[in-house]
Amino acid sequence: MRREKAMTELTYQDVIGILRLIDSGPFSDVELEFEGTRLKVTRSRDDVPATVRPASLPRPASPSPAPPPAANAVAPATAPATPRRAPADVPDGAKVASPMAGTFYAAPAPGAPPFAEEGRAVRKGDQLGIVEVMKLFTPIQAPCDGVVAAILVRNEEVVEIEQTLMVIGPA
Repeated sequence: MRREKAMTELTYQDVIGILRLIDSGPFSDVELEFEGTRLKVTRSRDDVPATVRPASLPRPASPSPAPPPAANAVAPATAPATPRRAPADVPDGAKVASPMAGTFYAAPAPGAPPFAEEGRAVRKGDQLGIVEVMKLFTPIQAPCDGVVAAILVRNEEVVEIEQTLMVIGPA
């Protein structure tokens, strides 16, 4: 039986994940405490990026890290990128929504083929992607049989709760 190592400290990547989650949510003030590390994030509602206080957070390995991406930023894709569609261009069908705010992954690993592609037939329960929040990976499953009519998000894009990720059309 394999045992996972217990998480004992908050890493720089954890902080980035928390900031992404907060940036995509309705929060203006969030305060977290984990194993003696306190993180307070305050954001104005004028689309100003979140700020972090105090400076007692773990230092990143690189001397000058890039700031966390905004909620609408897109990280480099490891699976094929899907162009965004205007709402009028979205076909009718069963909408596949994100159950939570987090990062959408189109493939099980970098360089692996995507779970779903436009035009591919799927069956109810087939995995279509993953949404990750703070190292918790939630599979996104097809709600019905059909064909993937549209993929509306890109790999590694930050998504919001109930955001439509894909549309499944009739077979």
